[in-house]
Amino acid sequence: MLESLFSFKSLDKRPYLIIIWSVIISIVAIVLSFSLPVYKIYGLSGPNVDVRGLFAVIFTVIPAAYFVTRYIRREEREEEKFIEGKYRKGIWYRHGKDIFIFILYFFSVALTFSIASFFLPDTFFQIQKLELVRITSESPAILTGNLLTGSLTAPQNFIIILFNNLNITLFSFVIGLLFGAGAIFILTWNAGLLATKIAIQAQTISNVPLVTTTFLAHGVLEIGAYVLAGLAGSIISAAVLRGHHKRGVMRRIILDSVYVLVLAVIFVFVAAYIEAFWVLG
Repeated sequence: MLESLFSFKSLDKRPYLIIIWSVIISIVAIVLSFSLPVYKIYGLSGPNVDVRGLFAVIFTVIPAAYFVTRYIRREEREEEKFIEGKYRKGIWYRHGKDIFIFILYFFSVALTFSIASFFLPDTFFQIQKLELVRITSESPAILTGNLLTGSLTAPQNFIIILFNNLNITLFSFVIGLLFGAGAIFILTWNAGLLATKIAIQAQTISNVPLVTTTFLAHGVLEIGAYVLAGLAGSIISAAVLRGHHKRGVMRRIILDSVYVLVLAVIFVFVAAYIEAFWVLG
């Protein structure tokens, strides 16, 4: 039911509806997770871990993945019409709205999670906090979705940020290629990490908007890169399922996907430069 709250025609006319939809499914996911028993992971080194924050991500992904799968198939059909009709429109014309919608989804989920964390037990997002600690222990600087702090130089920060985000971008492409809408998990998981870091830094709800703005300069490009990479893989996946390799359309779709992936890599480079030399430098 949640995945069908708004029609695609409604989103075409009013893309901002994705904000309302994302907030609703995030809140429902949090409520469902909160009502579960406090599941903990036993047998691992260290203290037991409250994994309800992971369930919140999973319950958000379930309706989102179904929605995105249908949405991508629809967009792939539209791209097929462009190719067969030999319309010479740019990639941004064909996919700009998709990118915008997914970026709105990411930040809507992140803000919902971050605000909700002030009303939830401290351990609710413990799995996300532990992931941030893990990243910190593996790097001489702290990578938050993706804020770096520490005494490193700007070029060093640039290399760390660049390779981390390139790995996520490549992973988004592979997940999108293999599982279609699977890249939505990457977006939702990173939204949870960003939300946790925002809540930690903000300390109070009133500071959340201010703290969030520190991520916008580079965050929009980073998330845009993940969206582009996932979209590139998902379009190829949908084309294979529709049998375009038999109709001569596949070559054009793969070429378009390569362009989209290259654009994602460019976004990663620009975002890393902004974060390392402007935000942290």
